[in-house]
Amino acid sequence: MDNMLKTTLGAHLLMLLWALLVGTSFPLAATFDAALSPLWLTVVRFFIAAALMLPWVVRRRGWLPRTWRAWGGYTLLGAFLAAFFGSQFVALNLTSALSVAALFVTLPAIAWLLAALVGIERTGIGRLAVLLLGALGALGLTLHGREGGFSGFGPGEWLFLFGCACSAAYSVSSRFLVVREWLPENPLQATFWSLLIGACLMTLAALREPEAGRVFWKLLSGRDLAVLGLLALFASFITFWILQHAMQVLMPSSVAAYCYLTPLVSLGLSLHSGATQLDLMLGLSLVLLTLTVFWLIGADRLKSRYP
Repeated sequence: MDNMLKTTLGAHLLMLLWALLVGTSFPLAATFDAALSPLWLTVVRFFIAAALMLPWVVRRRGWLPRTWRAWGGYTLLGAFLAAFFGSQFVALNLTSALSVAALFVTLPAIAWLLAALVGIERTGIGRLAVLLLGALGALGLTLHGREGGFSGFGPGEWLFLFGCACSAAYSVSSRFLVVREWLPENPLQATFWSLLIGACLMTLAALREPEAGRVFWKLLSGRDLAVLGLLALFASFITFWILQHAMQVLMPSSVAAYCYLTPLVSLGLSLHSGATQLDLMLGLSLVLLTLTVFWLIGADRLKSRYP
């Protein structure tokens, strides 16, 4: 089984599971009281995920980083996580959720560009064109059935675009640091330290708003903690482990491209309930997403056969 997961096909299957888990986490996260600080929710979620991982991490020898390179690498990954989530929370206060969702589909193309610049991604217009087609498909799903439109570029949009670049840099850096042997080839260890350091950095940011923290801890209920536990296990622990594992096998842009599939979960629920009807725009979006995923799977499998 472990050998299967180390193949490109196994990594793609894991990323399909990742897209399913991330997609289902959104409806679950939407059940929180709007008065609860999203930043504090993420801090608690990351700390719970790190605590769940700790017993598994300490079983292996060398789990504690022993070099400045390792500490620097994990801190860099944690900083990218903190920057992405922090920019997301601030951007949602400055612009519409639709603008944020529309910009999120730029992530795979940014990951391709960064990976190509550091020499761990194949260059060429073909791969970028496929990623942009996938972005169009995901954007079609984002815009389908929603009022309003993209609000143009303002401070919120530029800030979240910076956040998307940080998220892409997280994917690229994870692979780059393993290739350069700054970090060990251990997805569980990398996930643990990235989440723990990211949570610490987000705590420092959250402490700058003490009133929001007081309100958060006053309103937090046992049910909220239970939901956070589920999110920590399935949408943080498992999903970040999948990301770290897949990034050791697949191209960074291929890993990032699976964010295109996360809207399909909510779309499936919407179609099942009858709230959304299949039309031409929706059909074209689904075709573009399907072609993108199958092309990326085929390209990575050919790479593994003919390096």
